[in-house]
Amino acid sequence: MVGVALAYAALAAISVSFVMIDGLHLLLCLPVGMALAALLIFGIRYWPCILVGAFLSGLVKGYPSQTSLVLGGLLTLQTVSGVWLLKSVDFDTHMSRARDFFFLFLLAGLLASGITALGASKLLLFTTDKALNIWLSNTLGVSFVAPLILIWRQPFWLPPIRKNLLGLLKKKRAPEFFILLACSLVAGQIVFLNLFSDVIGLFSLEYIAFIFVVWAALRFGRHGVLFILGILLTQAMLSVKLGTGYFGQEILNGSLLNFSLYCTELLVIGMLLACVMRERNTSIAIAAGSEARLRSLSRLYQMLSHISQGSLRLENDTELFPFACRALVTHGDMKMAWVGVAHAPGHLLDPVACYGEEASFLDHITVHHGDHSGIRGSAAIAFRQNRSVVINHLSQHPNRARAAYAAAYHYQATASFPVHRAGKPYAVISVYSDRENAFDDEVVTLLKEMAGDLSFVLDNFDREHQRRFAEQAVLNSEQRFRAFFSRSMIGMATCAPEGQWLEVNDALCLMLGYERDELVKLTWNQITHPDDAPASNALLNRALRGKIDEFELDPRYIRKDGQIVYAHLAVRCLRKEDGSINYIACLIQDVTESKKSADLIWKQANFDQLTGLINRNLFHDRLQHAIKKSNRTRVPLALVYVDLDRFKEVNDTLGHAIGDTALVEAARRIESCIRASDTLARLGGDEFVIIIAQCPDRAPVNQIAQKIIERLGEPFLLGQKNIFITASIGIAFYPDDAADMESLLSHADQAMYASKNQGRSRLNYFTRSMREASQTRQVMVNDLRKALGANQFQLYFQPIVELPSNRIVKAEALLRWHHPTCGMIAPSHFIPIAEETGMIFNIGDWVFREAAAWAQRWQRYNKHGVQVSINKSPMQFMVQGADPVQLINHLHALNLPGHSIAIEITEGLLMHSEPAVMEKLLRFRDAGIQVAIDDFGTGYSALSYLNKFDIDYLKIDQSFIQNVVSDPYDKALSEAIIVMAHTLGLGVIAEGVETAAQRDFLAATGCDFAQGYLFSPPVTGAEFEAMLQ
Repeated sequence: MVGVALAYAALAAISVSFVMIDGLHLLLCLPVGMALAALLIFGIRYWPCILVGAFLSGLVKGYPSQTSLVLGGLLTLQTVSGVWLLKSVDFDTHMSRARDFFFLFLLAGLLASGITALGASKLLLFTTDKALNIWLSNTLGVSFVAPLILIWRQPFWLPPIRKNLLGLLKKKRAPEFFILLACSLVAGQIVFLNLFSDVIGLFSLEYIAFIFVVWAALRFGRHGVLFILGILLTQAMLSVKLGTGYFGQEILNGSLLNFSLYCTELLVIGMLLACVMRERNTSIAIAAGSEARLRSLSRLYQMLSHISQGSLRLENDTELFPFACRALVTHGDMKMAWVGVAHAPGHLLDPVACYGEEASFLDHITVHHGDHSGIRGSAAIAFRQNRSVVINHLSQHPNRARAAYAAAYHYQATASFPVHRAGKPYAVISVYSDRENAFDDEVVTLLKEMAGDLSFVLDNFDREHQRRFAEQAVLNSEQRFRAFFSRSMIGMATCAPEGQWLEVNDALCLMLGYERDELVKLTWNQITHPDDAPASNALLNRALRGKIDEFELDPRYIRKDGQIVYAHLAVRCLRKEDGSINYIACLIQDVTESKKSADLIWKQANFDQLTGLINRNLFHDRLQHAIKKSNRTRVPLALVYVDLDRFKEVNDTLGHAIGDTALVEAARRIESCIRASDTLARLGGDEFVIIIAQCPDRAPVNQIAQKIIERLGEPFLLGQKNIFITASIGIAFYPDDAADMESLLSHADQAMYASKNQGRSRLNYFTRSMREASQTRQVMVNDLRKALGANQFQLYFQPIVELPSNRIVKAEALLRWHHPTCGMIAPSHFIPIAEETGMIFNIGDWVFREAAAWAQRWQRYNKHGVQVSINKSPMQFMVQGADPVQLINHLHALNLPGHSIAIEITEGLLMHSEPAVMEKLLRFRDAGIQVAIDDFGTGYSALSYLNKFDIDYLKIDQSFIQNVVSDPYDKALSEAIIVMAHTLGLGVIAEGVETAAQRDFLAATGCDFAQGYLFSPPVTGAEFEAMLQ
C-alpha cells in the first residue's frame, strides 16, 4: 500500500516537471490513470493509498496542506467513483473487449474527471478554462495510462508479457514492426516538431499519425497500439514543451482543447479498433477451436462406440485394455494411452497395455499408487484418491523433471481416470495429448464415461466368469449327485405328485426287494404298510395344497417278499414357478435294525429282564401319570409295596439261580392277583410295587393284598424242594397319605417295614405314627453320621471263659453308642441303619483298630495274651473296595500277632460262594486271624460249608442254651453241635450262659468255652482289665 502511495506521488512529480507547461497547463495527468488501474487491480480497499499519494502531490505542487488534503479527497473520490461505475457495467480489467475501453473512457474518463475538475475549480476558484484543462488532462490520463497499466501490468520477464513481446517481434513480423516504429517516429516529428515544414509547407498533415495508429491496431493489437500511442504522445508533449509545432503554439496561448481532442481521437480510434480486431480474431479462433473441438468430440464418441461394440467380442481384461488404448489413439485423437493395474496394495501400477506415438515414454517413469510423499503423478493420484486427474498444461507440472520429460515427447496435456472392478479401484487409464487445454469438461465427461464403460465390461467379465463357474459347478454337482444317487447306501427316489415313482436308486431297490423296472411301476401307497398309509397321504395332501414343502416320518414298507421294513422317510417338494409340485425328492433309510435296537434298549431301560415287569424307571412315569389322573378325576389311588420275607436267606442258601426262579414265580403269582387296570413293577431285589388306580376306599386294595399274601404263602417248588416264602405288604393312598410321588413311595415302604416288624406275612396301612417313626429314624441317621467324629462310640468287652480251667482267655468286643441326648443305644438299633447307609465300613474299621489296641495292651496278662473277637457285618465282605489288607497291616504296625484277633461272621455269609467273599476270608486266615461262626443253628446251616472254609469256632446261639437243662430237644441239639464240631476239629463257644447248671452241662458235654452273665456282663476295657488282674 505504501508503494502505491509513493508511486502516485512520484508520477505527480513527473507530471509537474515534464508534462506541465508554465506551471499552469497539465497536458497529461499521469497519476489519475495509475490510481484507477491500481484500484481496479488491487481493489477499492486501497483508496487510502490514493488519498495519501494525492495529498503528497498537492504538497509537491506547492498547495497548502488543507488544500492538498481536499484535492486529494477529490481525486480519490474520482478514482473510487470511476471504479464503482466500471464494476457496475461488468468491466473486464484485461480489456479484451471494445466495450471495456469504451466504458473506461466514458465513465472513468469523461464523467468522473469532470466531477473532479468541477470540484477543484470551486475549491481553488479556477476559471472555466482552467477547470476545462483539468478535466481534459484527467480524461486523457485515465484513457491512456489506465489501459497501458492494465494491459502491460505484468513485468516483461513474466511468461505472458514475454509472449506478447515475442508476438510483436516474430521473425515474420519483426521487419513490419520496425518499419511501423520508424514511420511513427517520423510522423510524430512531422506533426508535432515541424519536421520537413519547409518542404511540406502549408499542407495540413496532422492526421497522418492516424494511419500508423490504425496500422498498429490492425496488425499488432492492443499492445502495439499503446506502444505507438506512447511514442506519439511523448513527441506531442515534447513539442509543447519546446513550443513548436501545431499544438505547441496553441497551448502557449492557454488552450488545451485541440491538443487533448487530437490525442483522445488517436487513443480512442486506436484502442477501439484494436479491441474490435481482438474480438474478431478471438471469435475466429473460437469458431476454429469449436470446429476442431467438435471434430475431437466426434472422434471421442466414435471411440466410445468402438469400445462398447468391440468389448462384446472380448473375454478378459488382457484383451480389453490393449483394445481400449488402441481405440483412444486411433479413434479418440490422443497421442498415447496406457493402462496400469495395481497387483498389490501400496506398490507399483504395472503397465499392462500401451498404444500410441512415443509409447516408450513409460519405460522411464515409475508410478506408485501407495501413499508415498513426493509421488504426485496423475495416475498415482487418480488411483489413490479414486478420482479423475486432469493436467492441461504439462509444462506447469509440479514435478519439473516429469514436465521436462513430457515436453521431450511433445506431450502438452494428460488426464488419468480410475477404472473400477467390483466397486473398487482396479486400474488407471492415462491419456496424453499434444495440445494444451485438450481436456475440457466435455472431453473429461466422455473419458469418464469411457472409464465407466471399461469398469462395466470388467464387471461383466467377472459375472460371465462367475456364470461359467456356476454352470460348471452345477454340471459337476449334477454329476456328483448322479454318482451319489446311484451309489448311495441310502435309498433315494423321486416321484410324481400322484405317488408314481419316477427314479429309484439301487439301495432302495435292494431295501424293498424289487427290480428297478418293477418298482417304478408301483405307487407310494402300494409299498406302504396299510396302517401307515393314512399318515403319509395326509402329509402329501398338505404338500399338494402348498401348506408344507418338506416333512419327515417313520413309515413301514412292505417288501416284495412280504417282510416289513422300518424306514425313516425325508421328503422335499420341488415346485414349479406357478407353485405346483414338479416332483418329490425322497430319502429313505432302512432303520429296521436300529428300530429293533431302540426297542430293545427301551425295553431294557424300562422293563425288568428277569420277570418282564416294568422296572423302577417306567414305574415312576406310570405313577406320575396316575397321580395326574387322580388329580383330574379327584379319585384316590393306592400304592401297594410288597417285599418277600427272608428271600435273601433263600438266595444265599440255594443259590442265585433258584432265587431268580423264585422271583419269577412270585411275580407271576402277584400278577394273577391284580386287575388288568393295575400296574405291577419290580423295583429291584425282592421288592414289588402295585399301582391301584381309581380306588375310592380300602375294600379293593385290602382284597388284592390279602390275596397276594395267600398266594405267596403257598409252597414254591424249586429244584425238587418245597420252599416257603411269605410277603410283607405296606399300603399308602394318594392324596390322603402323601402329596407327591416320593412321599407316597416312602410312606408305602414305611408301612411295609411295619409289617415286617410285626412278624411278617401281613399287611399294614400307612399311619401318622409310621411317619413319626420314619422321622425319628432319619434323625438317628443324621446323628449316626456325626457319632464317629464326635467320639460317641465305645467298646465293651464280655469275657469268654475256658470251661476246663475256668480262666478268661477271650473277650467279645461289643459296640455301644453313647448318644448325647438319648443315652446308651444298643447295636441292634443302629447297626442295621449303618449297614443301609454304608456307614458300617468306617464304623467297622474303627471297631477293629480299637479292639486291636486293647488286645495289644492285654498281651501281658496271659501266656498267649487275650484273644478279642470282633463281629464283622456281611456287607464288609460282599462290597467291593472293603479290602482287609489295611486292617492286617495295622496289626503288623502294632506288632500284634494275628491269633490275638478273631472275627465273627454269620452263617449266611458262608452261603455266598462269591470269589470276593472267599478271598477276603482267606486273607484273614493267612494273617493268622481266627474265624468263628456266630449264632450257629439259627440260619440255613450247611455242613458242607464248614468243611469248605477254614472255620475255627462255632458259637451256639443263646436260644439253645436257655433251655438246655430243661428241654430235651435243645439239650440233644446242643450235644449234637458240640460232637459235630469236635469231629470237624472246631472249637465250641456257648453264648448266653446265665446259670451254673447250664455251665455244668456244657462242661460235661465237652464244650470248650462259654460266655454270659454268669461270668460277667459286657464291661468297659478298663473294667475288663481289672478282671484280668
